[in-house]
Amino acid sequence: MLTDPYPPKIGLVLGSGGARGWAHVGALNCLIRNRVPLVCVVGTSAGALFGSAFAAGRHDVANTLSTTLDWRRMLELFVEVNLPRSGLLSGRRIQRLLNELTDGNTFGTLNLPFAAVATNLRTEREVVLDSGLVDQAVRASIAIPGVFTPVVRNGCLLVDGGLVNPLPVNVARAMGAEFVIAVDVNLNVSAMNRPSHDPLPAASRPQAAPVANGERPAAWRQMLDDWSTRLPPLREASHAAFARWFKADPESASIFEVLTQTFRLVENQITRARLVLEPPDLLVQPAVGHIQTLEFQRAREAVDAGEAAMELALAQMTQRIKKEEPT
Repeated sequence: MLTDPYPPKIGLVLGSGGARGWAHVGALNCLIRNRVPLVCVVGTSAGALFGSAFAAGRHDVANTLSTTLDWRRMLELFVEVNLPRSGLLSGRRIQRLLNELTDGNTFGTLNLPFAAVATNLRTEREVVLDSGLVDQAVRASIAIPGVFTPVVRNGCLLVDGGLVNPLPVNVARAMGAEFVIAVDVNLNVSAMNRPSHDPLPAASRPQAAPVANGERPAAWRQMLDDWSTRLPPLREASHAAFARWFKADPESASIFEVLTQTFRLVENQITRARLVLEPPDLLVQPAVGHIQTLEFQRAREAVDAGEAAMELALAQMTQRIKKEEPT
């Protein structure tokens, strides 16, 4: 546990980052274990997802999910037939997960003040969501442009908050935080790891059906067949579309990889700029920058990295407090 006195009114900021956001679960594990008091939590995108679960008292559910999420569950959450309009995925399936993680709470019934950050495409400005149903706010905050359809709310067309504010330190201060701990999961790439080009690496899918001569995994085929029985004309079209979307080819990239990596490039530049203008009091950067946006099956690796980084940061924070104590 940290030595007394604690810094006044500690606010926690959890940044965007897709699958790298699992590091937030580890960081929160460490904060809980050390009984660090928080006055508020703010999150963008993945940070909003895990921050909302914590504020709703459902952090245990997130921890459990990190041990059970494999490529099959990923397909259940992400793969859906949605004729592309404003996004490849409608988000209907993942909405059920968001409801589970937030337990159907409204912002007013959470255990801790919480806010999610999204981007209003019409005004090109950040929107702080802190009222209404929490799962709907998180759905807006995670809507990567081109991947998930935007969320229409109060006349706003909302997409991922990482487009304008990937690490919303300013929002935590506006909520009353006097000491801000911010967890950035994008900028620290471990030298011990190289990026994987396959969003579903073979090592993480031991029970997958063998793939030969370009044949799709049996599970994908069965799921697509189940969906397309209701709409027979879409059967072949849906098979071909998903094969292209999830293509793992070292010579090229899938549409998901192109969209998410492009978005991440922009997001990282914005993060660097905002850290200069709005630095937190304690910046925690788990070494998960090598994990790709959609590699959700690497959850435990990211959780462990987040826990280790926060443990080190809290030790440094303790030393700082001791040095500042009057003698």
